Amino acid sequence: MIQAGTILALDTSMEASSVAVFDCARSLVLAESYRVPGRGHAEILFDQIFEVTRASGVELKAMSRFAVCTGPGNFTGVRIALAAARGLALAAARPVVGISSLETIAAGADA
Repeated sequence: MIQAGTILALDTSMEASSVAVFDCARSLVLAESYRVPGRGHAEILFDQIFEVTRASGVELKAMSRFAVCTGPGNFTGVRIALAAARGLALAAARPVVGISSLETIAAGADA
């Protein structure tokens, strides 16, 4: 069960770099950014984070938690998002939640 609040979600496990702000109370994506750099996730990730926080109107320190994709996927890509989420979570004194891409896909599938 997802608790109320907002989540900043990060995924750099594959070719794409995805960032979103999700409002748990309304089950609504407030802002999202999807780019396919191929390589160079680390160079664009924080631009995407700032883009979605501006668009959503939710500051990083106001996030209730940070979610990050733990793969499967490119090891370096997974590490980039994990390190970013961990750093942001430490600065905001909020938890980090790891979610596998396979669990995410399965959760969206019809029974």
